[in-house]
Amino acid sequence: MAAIAAESVPGRLTDIAIATALCLGTVGLLVATADAGFTRDEAFYFGHAETYQDWVVQLQRGGKARADAMERTALLDTWRNNGEHPPLDKWLFGLSWRVVGRKLRPIGNFRLDGRRIVADVDNLGPSHGFSRGGRIALLVPQLVGRSAAPDGRQWMNGEIIERKDHRATVRLDATADLDLLQRRCPAAGPIESAGTTGATRLVLRTSCEAVEQRLLYVLSESQAMRLPGMVFAGLLVAAIFLAARLFFVGATTVAGFQPSRAAAATVAVGYLTIPQPFWHAHLAAFDTTIVALLFLTTFAYLRSLRHPGWAWVAGVLWGISLLAKHNALFLPVPLIALWLWDALAEERVSLSGFARGRRGPVLLGVGVLVGVLAWKFVHPLAGMGLGLLVLADRHVRLALPPLPSALFVMLPVGFAILVAGWPLLWVDTADNLVRWIEFHLHHEHYMQSYFGQVLAYPPFPTSFAWAMTLFTVPLTLLAVFALGFAVVHRPRTLPDALRRLLRLPEPALSDIRGPPPTALRAPSAQTGARRRKQSSHYLTAWTRMDAFDAVGRTAELRAHDRLVLLSVLWPLALISLPGTPIFGGTKHWMSAFPFMLVLGARGLDWVLRTLEDAIAPPQHLDPQFNPTGTEAALARMGVIRVEGAAAPGWFRARLCPAVLTLVLVGLVLVPAAVATADVHPHGSAYYNELVGGLPGAAERDMQRQFWGGTTREGLEEINRRAPRGASVWFHKSAWGAYQMYVREGWLRHDLRYSGGPEGTQLGLYHHQRDHDDYELEAQREWGTRAPVWQADRDGVALLSVYERPLPPSSAGR
Repeated sequence: MAAIAAESVPGRLTDIAIATALCLGTVGLLVATADAGFTRDEAFYFGHAETYQDWVVQLQRGGKARADAMERTALLDTWRNNGEHPPLDKWLFGLSWRVVGRKLRPIGNFRLDGRRIVADVDNLGPSHGFSRGGRIALLVPQLVGRSAAPDGRQWMNGEIIERKDHRATVRLDATADLDLLQRRCPAAGPIESAGTTGATRLVLRTSCEAVEQRLLYVLSESQAMRLPGMVFAGLLVAAIFLAARLFFVGATTVAGFQPSRAAAATVAVGYLTIPQPFWHAHLAAFDTTIVALLFLTTFAYLRSLRHPGWAWVAGVLWGISLLAKHNALFLPVPLIALWLWDALAEERVSLSGFARGRRGPVLLGVGVLVGVLAWKFVHPLAGMGLGLLVLADRHVRLALPPLPSALFVMLPVGFAILVAGWPLLWVDTADNLVRWIEFHLHHEHYMQSYFGQVLAYPPFPTSFAWAMTLFTVPLTLLAVFALGFAVVHRPRTLPDALRRLLRLPEPALSDIRGPPPTALRAPSAQTGARRRKQSSHYLTAWTRMDAFDAVGRTAELRAHDRLVLLSVLWPLALISLPGTPIFGGTKHWMSAFPFMLVLGARGLDWVLRTLEDAIAPPQHLDPQFNPTGTEAALARMGVIRVEGAAAPGWFRARLCPAVLTLVLVGLVLVPAAVATADVHPHGSAYYNELVGGLPGAAERDMQRQFWGGTTREGLEEINRRAPRGASVWFHKSAWGAYQMYVREGWLRHDLRYSGGPEGTQLGLYHHQRDHDDYELEAQREWGTRAPVWQADRDGVALLSVYERPLPPSSAGR
């Protein structure tokens, strides 16, 4: 009989190379599309990132400065800034900003120092660079209507000869005319420029500016602040590809079940075609970071169940996750749920003690009822205590497998990393840790609109997370997830009565895509007894490789599938609790999306294989090979190789599958990518066709946007219209966002920030139903109901610019 060989695992190096390319491509795409406005949260994180870097600079100075920075008062003064969130991202934002962010700062006070001209660079901080001996370029003013980038504006160079905490003194290289410098560097705002054809009104965003010349200064300040989140997005896309390829499970588990690279790459890229995650990946915020870290930690934990050394990897990753955001505190819930589900499904749990009449079942039933009532009406701890008392009765014995060792590693390692990496916890550790947790247990509720209901106070609708997921994920990706769920978690067998009613045939062995048939034999009674004995040791029970189910999955792959499903459901279930604050759109359960895509890869791969089988020519087996029905089915699917099998032609074997793959990938990704590109940079405003797109969502009074990011759209209109030194109402844009707009040259330097419409000449209003009263207040203040400019998507208003009508005497200005 011809030799039979099990299918080998494809090369891991190729997968790693593809994942690396996906990571780099993702970062490049995000940097190239980083034109979104600054959100409310970013406005605070920009400032805190600088504060943290100022502290780092003090450490780097050494001596007394370092000693002062390590004192209790200095630690609290620095790290209590935004102490409700751990520091990892803010520290990374600041580090990236220092290393690759070019800082454009105003330069003025030109004066003669001997024969050379010197000037002062202002608005500096200790961590802003401009070190003594450094080189600067003098930039001419920016014009409204032109690019804010410094390209093409360089006039002359100079050297920094003195540096103080908030100012640097520069000596210009060229011997320039002082009057010429002062004329070419007027203050920002409207100016009259005399030309050959008469006076021309120009509007300057800036006066002259200085930028330090350093090799790594390749990004603007905001891009540099946002770069760490983009890198984590790249890591996440790469990790989705590897996880979809079953990279984090063993070789025996992979055999016969590994999705194709096309399917894995499709779902990995698919993450970037979900508009809201794509938008979040551009922000200097924590959400993309925590999604990536939780995803990696989850699969490191899964790997640790067979390879104990990975427990330390999971512990370190969980500690870094804790340093990113409090969401990591909830990660043990699905991991413990997996332990319990796996124990029940794999028959590693035994409940005994009912042999003596009816006392055991009656006692258990009464105890459970009393425990539930105590949980509901007294206290959860009282209910748990009564439940334990019932189980402690000598007639009832519950045997569970030991908890995985990774959990015992993760807890101490994770919290040790949290304390070591957060200087706020270096003093008053217990108090500050409790204060951090309590802040999120009693988080403020921010209003938002959901089907016409303004959600301001709990209880909140349990349907919110599920409905918003259904309405804000592109339909093709929802279909891929649904297909993956059906392929992986469909019932493997149907009741005989239902099978007869539906006139279905008996299950065919041709559905098997797993290990060789020798591993599928039914266990004998002795084997079952031996396995029950082995299950008392959890690691032994977990790593046994002969426990294949009806479709050939190992115990490891079954646990993988359960963990992926739990990781999809748990974030949504947590938000569905009536008292959980629900603000910020989908970002609080965005960690479910990568697992949805990993599950979807299995469904997409099933479609690809089915289509390939449909066009493949029949296989003519070697006449000397006389396989059983099972072996023939496995050979036809390519799970086992048969020597002598006839090879199909090139057209049907290569070209047709490639064309089918491209068509299917296009059907999945193109509609989602088009929708994402169309709504960018307003990803939080996206709704799919199930609710009628953004117009349908607006008709149903759904939330259109969050946190003032649309301000960027209206800045040029403000720049053109505002008189010199005008005060502008920025509605939902905080002070830190205004400062960054000025630094980036997107907003005129002479305009002043106002948090309300009173006394302002112009204002920006972000359309949100829960903020209608703000618009009415502004309209009363300015005496007008009509905006002078509006930004919209698909006819739905997102941002309006209002202007106070001029008095009649000024109408001709």
